[in-house]
Amino acid sequence: MFSQQSSFLRGDRKQQVRSHWIFQLIMVICNIGGFIAVYVNKDLKGKHHLTSWHGLIGLITAISCLVQAAAGIFLLYPNLIPKFITLAKAKIYHSTYGLLNYLLVVVVVNLGLWSNWANRNISTPFWYMCVACIDVLALVVMNQVTSNVLPRLRTSRR
Repeated sequence: MFSQQSSFLRGDRKQQVRSHWIFQLIMVICNIGGFIAVYVNKDLKGKHHLTSWHGLIGLITAISCLVQAAAGIFLLYPNLIPKFITLAKAKIYHSTYGLLNYLLVVVVVNLGLWSNWANRNISTPFWYMCVACIDVLALVVMNQVTSNVLPRLRTSRR
């Protein structure tokens, strides 16, 4: 969203921030809706919940994303930030935790590709392409976030 190299939204910073929190609000709604859909579907089929790594880490990721979205409210309204944390550090923490959440999502999607369903429905070459696309995209996002956050981290320590 904020990358100078590949942002699909051009405009001033205020417009990017507004778009970011709108997309994140949509993510929270989809997160909750997806969790409810999986829960209800498993109940209807009489299956147990959270029996795989995909399900367990998926739940942890869903909760972590909700916490991150709630923490983002502090950046939207900086006067709510506790006095012992500067705005600059809060932005760095938010970026870093957002990257951690993104990587958790990548792990969950990769674990989903190891499921029985994926083995039955995805041919081997296409399966490898899916894993490669997900993981390459994760590397690109990691590079963009760290190249944006690390310089700010170095200047905030001085």
